[in-house]
Amino acid sequence: MLERVRHAMRALWTGPLTLKSPEIARLIGSTPVSSGVSVDEHTALTIAAVWSAVALIADDIASLPLMLYKRLPTGGKDRFESHRLYRLLHDAPNPEMTSMVARRTMQAHALMWGNGYAEIQRDGAGRAVGYWPLTPDRVTPWRDDRGALLYRVQNAGGRETRVDPENMIHIPGMGWDGIQGYSVIAKARESMGLGLAAERFGATFFGNGSTFGGIITYPEMKTSITELYLENNRKAIEARHQGIDRAHRFLTLYGGAKYEKLGIPPNDAQFLETRVFQIRDVARWFKLPPHKLGDLADATYSNVEQMDLAYFKSCLRPWLELWEQELSRKLIPSLERNQQFIEHVREGFLSADTQGRAEFYGKLFSVGAITINEIRDKENLDPIPGGDTPFVPLNMMPLNRADEYISAQIASMAAKAQTAAWQAERTAREAAERTAQEAEARHAETVAQWGAVQQAHAEVSTELDRLRTMTATMVEATERDAWKLTAEQHETLRRAAEEARTTAERTAQEAAAAVERWRLEAEAAQTAAEAARLEADAQARRWREQQREAVAARRVIYGEAMARLVRREVAKAKQYQATAQKLRTWMETFYDQAEAEVWREALLPGIRLHLVAIGREHDGDPVALTEALVQDHFRQSQAGLTAVLEADDGYGDLLRRRLDRWVADRAEQYADRLVLEEVRA
Repeated sequence: MLERVRHAMRALWTGPLTLKSPEIARLIGSTPVSSGVSVDEHTALTIAAVWSAVALIADDIASLPLMLYKRLPTGGKDRFESHRLYRLLHDAPNPEMTSMVARRTMQAHALMWGNGYAEIQRDGAGRAVGYWPLTPDRVTPWRDDRGALLYRVQNAGGRETRVDPENMIHIPGMGWDGIQGYSVIAKARESMGLGLAAERFGATFFGNGSTFGGIITYPEMKTSITELYLENNRKAIEARHQGIDRAHRFLTLYGGAKYEKLGIPPNDAQFLETRVFQIRDVARWFKLPPHKLGDLADATYSNVEQMDLAYFKSCLRPWLELWEQELSRKLIPSLERNQQFIEHVREGFLSADTQGRAEFYGKLFSVGAITINEIRDKENLDPIPGGDTPFVPLNMMPLNRADEYISAQIASMAAKAQTAAWQAERTAREAAERTAQEAEARHAETVAQWGAVQQAHAEVSTELDRLRTMTATMVEATERDAWKLTAEQHETLRRAAEEARTTAERTAQEAAAAVERWRLEAEAAQTAAEAARLEADAQARRWREQQREAVAARRVIYGEAMARLVRREVAKAKQYQATAQKLRTWMETFYDQAEAEVWREALLPGIRLHLVAIGREHDGDPVALTEALVQDHFRQSQAGLTAVLEADDGYGDLLRRRLDRWVADRAEQYADRLVLEEVRA
């Protein structure tokens, strides 16, 4: 202040003072910058780029719906419309302002002054019932003798009010002490001053008409020209040539006067380039893409979308986080922050992009993250019957039946695998039995045929011996009694003996051929029996391989069912692993009947399949067996976590190793246990 007074007093001896003099500006306002203009939060708004930047950011943030949510036990969230804070945040924070007006005002304060303030109004129970924005020039954060933070508020009439931090909403920009934020205008005074100076220069140029500025000289001595003549001549020139409508007229001078031009044309001074540069400079100060302020020189159809996304991430999102954290900290009681939170509906940033909204909704709907009625609510449409059911990409089935469908699929796959195994086993067994029976029948037939051949051979040999004996007897008798026979009788006997001998030899040859034929058939039957035995062995091996594949498939089913549950258990444990106390509290609430029911429902289809595999589908109790497995797993888990909690040191490493080992081993152990029982059965 003393420095300002010194400069003002010095001006009394250096020249006349006007309301636009820098000395007066330094005394009663901000110090002029190098361009010679005074810049503050009010004058900066006369720059079109600054006004557009502040209005754009404030409007975008204030137009996003602000919601109060309650946390659901399943980990999701729901709008808490029945809570008193919902209307305060979403509709109106006080009787005189809507939510958008209040938030836009505070956001503009934070952008211009670096700080946005609002005093919280509470009822007799200490609950927030509203908040009232305050202009930043009336609020000063300070610390008392004890170091406690307070806010001093200057009211009408000069009265000062002290407000506790818990009753003051404070939205600061980037600052130096974590309390107050820097004023962007204060830091950008030189840059803003250049913009104001360029605007004033352009306005002056067009206001002065056809001249940029110059000197009119008279050859005669000034003593010979009256003051009245000079005044009349000046008024005549200004009346004819000053103003935008009278620009570029010819200038006529009298009395020997000459005109000498001063300064340089605006295009030579790069006036237009300076104006464009100021737009981009303001965009840099407020972290905006230049096209948001109307500078489309670098904007194309291909990069505008990416620049809009960068604008949301770099400019809007930090402010949204500040708002959400500050409002949650000041408006929600500390004991209720685990059940409630405040958040903007950021999807509203895409509300002007029809294609973007359609793609966004389509992707969320296709994975079951959003329902039809939730989409219609965001589009301000009425709900439809049945539109509250989420769907997942399993031919668009309801999400609440996904577990049922998966269990049914697992049971169906297991039943099909078991049926295929049984069918293969039965087919292989029947084929083996049939082949064995055919081989035995062929062998018996061959043995019977071989016996018949041997008997026929014996009979032929006996008959041949009889014929030979008879022939020899006849020959001897003939020779002995030949003297008694006539020649004719002798020839008849000879021919009979010859025929008997020929018949005996032919019969012997036929018997030998039959024996050889039956021998070959017996060998062929034996070869066929051996081939049938080999085929039966091969079918038995294929059946055993199918059995092993069926067991492996069931092992995968058992392991997958347990793996999903173990991953769920480990994920829950990791959420509460920060301290031993949190983990102990989680253990007391997690391993209860509700969680056991989840495990039973997930494991029961596999246990039913297991009982079928070991042949106990009729006398086994799948529910009891599942309950025993679940309780045994819970006891092991609790024992393992208790051992970690009771360890002397290394709690974090021990817990991490224990949980990683669970994910890697426990599902496999469960599957191996069931498969081993099947193998033994």
